[in-house]
Amino acid sequence: MHLRLSRTDCCVPKACPTPHKSMLPKASNLFHHAHVLHIKGELEDAARYYARATKLAADFTPTRWGWAQCQIAMGEYEGVAENLKLVIEKSPQVMEAYAVLGLLQIQLSNTYDQKQALANLKKATELDPINVEWVLLQVLVYQTNKAEYSLALERYLKVVEMMESQHSKAQLKVYRCLFAIFVSSLLQMDNARSAVPYGTVST
Repeated sequence: MHLRLSRTDCCVPKACPTPHKSMLPKASNLFHHAHVLHIKGELEDAARYYARATKLAADFTPTRWGWAQCQIAMGEYEGVAENLKLVIEKSPQVMEAYAVLGLLQIQLSNTYDQKQALANLKKATELDPINVEWVLLQVLVYQTNKAEYSLALERYLKVVEMMESQHSKAQLKVYRCLFAIFVSSLLQMDNARSAVPYGTVST
């Protein structure tokens, strides 16, 4: 499982606060300059300006979030978890921060705390219950542990159910196929087909 953000994935989550009057003008200017550089894909420079803004306005979560995004996109993870945890502390409704932190906890350690990683992914799902991606991430976590395969199957079924309710036929077919492939690694292929709800999967 790999944590990836595109070079232009620099949106500020809706739940993050916007720059306010009490924020130091210099910090606000640094943040806006960093954001422009981020959009342009100049990640190293953007990260540097986000870091400078953070020193002046340590509790302003968009600077922390932007800085974390740049670091992840560049594959430089030192300090990312701390930034994400502060985002969560100051802006607990930012579901993206929970999801990214959960993935980060998984990716950076061979002996990660699965319960904590899953708790973060589940929190993202609670805040954004119609987002299939968060549930699918839980599936990927469960699949890393044979003892949790039953929970992975349960989450896969949830993904299929959600996709059907959202009438996303193309994606639904993909998730059904992923589900069948996973089941077929445990059972005979015929059983995998029968386990997929709402129809069969063509091979």
